[in-house]
Amino acid sequence: AQDLIISTVPAASGFRMPEEARLAEHRPIVVDAAYRPRRTALLQQAEAAGCLTFEGIDMLVEQGLRQMEVWSGRAAPREAMDGAARAFYDLTDPDRAKKM
Repeated sequence: AQDLIISTVPAASGFRMPEEARLAEHRPIVVDAAYRPRRTALLQQAEAAGCLTFEGIDMLVEQGLRQMEVWSGRAAPREAMDGAARAFYDLTDPDRAKKM
């Protein structure tokens, strides 16, 4: 049984788990390191199977928070950093014009 699945393949690959029933049976945590799109084919498949999922932006934010703590020796401002990362992500979304 898998407890955790981490995908590092490009989102454009459209990667999905070949044995979809295993997702529903084991319900692993699924992390996709890809940033765009936020909801990759794998994450959509995992959510449909009832798995807890994390997007690439979540991974990026957590890495940044931890790095700041290591470098500065102080707690990172989680809300500010998370908000800034997500705002930048949204501003740089190549499909932004289509959504307006």
